[in-house]
Amino acid sequence: MPEYNAATDLLQRNLRTGRGDKVAYVDAFGPVTYAALAERVDRAGDALRTLGVQIEQRVMLVMQDTVDLVAVILGAIRRARSTCTRTSSAPRRSMPRACSGCARTTWCTRRPSCSSPTASATR
Repeated sequence: MPEYNAATDLLQRNLRTGRGDKVAYVDAFGPVTYAALAERVDRAGDALRTLGVQIEQRVMLVMQDTVDLVAVILGAIRRARSTCTRTSSAPRRSMPRACSGCARTTWCTRRPSCSSPTASATR
């Protein structure tokens, strides 16, 4: 039996039942369908794989609260099965502590001027 993955279940269950054109998320930029979200999640997972993120490795996300944050969270869950999230409004001093105890952490940030998430460091 394949290992359960919440991100895959959430997206694939809705796509399989014909809800790909239904709204999955709405942010300040408008609605996003399940099909569009699934594409974003795949791209985020691929980007994390390219960065060398492994299963059970935590991914620290510091991003604005938009569909991109949701896509990277789900991409991280799908790829690494682990994530550690802070919105961009969280106090900076709390961020290093949030992933303390992790052997390796990949930090992903998104600045408003960027068109896609960027990795800032791996420790």
